[in-house]
Amino acid sequence: MICTFDAHRKTELQKKNKISRKDFLRLVWVAVAAPFVFVWGMSVKRFRETKETSELRINSNIPDGISFFDEVIISKKDGVIKAFSAHCTHLGCLINETQDGLPVCPCHGSRFDTDGRPVAGPAVEKLRQLSFIREKEEIVVAINGK
Repeated sequence: MICTFDAHRKTELQKKNKISRKDFLRLVWVAVAAPFVFVWGMSVKRFRETKETSELRINSNIPDGISFFDEVIISKKDGVIKAFSAHCTHLGCLINETQDGLPVCPCHGSRFDTDGRPVAGPAVEKLRQLSFIREKEEIVVAINGK
């Protein structure tokens, strides 16, 4: 009689600890879907950040060569001014130094020419060119996110 009771008690404990097939599939679905939801959320956040536009006002009396202003690189050669994002196209590090007159990423050493094209390093894409207008004694650069 004791054996029957123990066997019955054992099966009841198994039933209490057993997860239903439906609950198991829910858990699997959540475990699989969670990373995708996270990545999607980060993409939406990044998309919204790139839609935010601000402007940077710079004195138009810029010397020839490369100049850095916050998140903007200004290249001036023979009176022609170009504005680029200072975020490296390799991993997004902020470019804030030059080497031999060319912008250099401090993180991995990517170098860019005065037209924003990569000339060395791991970066393969051109720096993002920014639009700007001249207002009296200032250059107003439109910064569209990162």
